[in-house]
Order: sequence, then structure tokens, then C-alpha cells
Amino acid sequence: MTSLIGVNNCVGWRNYKFFLLFLFYGCVFCLFILASSLPFIVVQFASRDVPFNYQWMLMLIIASAFGLALVMFGAMHLRLLFINQTTIEDMEKVREKTVR
Repeated sequence: MTSLIGVNNCVGWRNYKFFLLFLFYGCVFCLFILASSLPFIVVQFASRDVPFNYQWMLMLIIASAFGLALVMFGAMHLRLLFINQTTIEDMEKVREKTVR
């Protein structure tokens, strides 16, 4: 029964630093993928002799989608970090406002 208690609030006070680092490194990795795959796509569009490889375009689309989601999620958590709150505390405020 104790394992079910920790699942609900797995990102809390003790591991929030590691969660923010995970978001930061995920954003950096997506930026790295975007920066490294963009030159290959530009070269393939510029040259007519090389057949177009759709794997680079697919990787660019997936990395940009995940990168955008991680940046928005990270921005929300940076805001919470600057006002010294966790996600649970922020959601409790929202729930109290809607109940009234």
C-alpha cells in the first residue's frame, strides 16, 4: 500500500531539482537534434541530385514537437520555482478558487 502513496506526488520537495534538470537536459537535447539535422535537410532541398531522405525530416518534426512541449512545461516549472511552490501547491490554489 505504501508504493501507491508515492505515485500521486512523485515530483515533490526532495526531487524537484532533478526534475528541473531532466527538463533542462531534455530541452538541450532537442535543440541539439534540431541544430544537427537542419543542415542535412537544407542540403537535400538545395541539391537536386541527392534523393530526399524523409527520416531527417521526421526527426526534425519529432524533435521540434517534443522540444516545444518541454520548453513550455519547463517555463511553467521555472515560474513555480521563482515563486517557491511545487506543482501540488499550485494546483491546490486553483482548486480552492474554483470551489468558491
